[in-house]
Amino acid sequence: MTDAPVPPREDRGPVGWVTAACYLAFVGIGFSLIHFLWPTPLLFSLFMIAAYKGFGKRGVIASFIIITIFGALIPATSPLVITAFVRQGVGLAIPAQVFFGPAALVTYWLLARHTPERSIGEWISEQDAAGHEPIRVVRRNRPRPAAARSVQPVADIEIGVEQAV
Repeated sequence: MTDAPVPPREDRGPVGWVTAACYLAFVGIGFSLIHFLWPTPLLFSLFMIAAYKGFGKRGVIASFIIITIFGALIPATSPLVITAFVRQGVGLAIPAQVFFGPAALVTYWLLARHTPERSIGEWISEQDAAGHEPIRVVRRNRPRPAAARSVQPVADIEIGVEQAV
């Protein structure tokens, strides 16, 4: 390395600040899109998991039908239907939760009316009765790399004991 002086950076002035602001705006738009799109699939999957835990196969079938109709088909076609009645061609975006939320509540009420909801204890005992074993996590011990030592390891030292005859 030399002790040469580092050349000074050029000051970009306002152009540098505008460039940085554009980059940050793109990052912000990306995060906004992620936050806009992520909750919907999470909501649908949690609804299906809760329906399976609470009502079994009947709950899964009912939740799958409700997710398909009120979570996918109606939200996708609702702007087409609404723009037929609204003048000036206003672009519409209607969240899926507007249609899915009330339908999910009514589905829960109907399932709970015909079948009592299982508790966690009932669900676990049913899984045990069916013979399902929980998945055990097995930790694999990896051998550690040998470190450079100045002293010889204990395993290589031999100790001899002389016996008196």
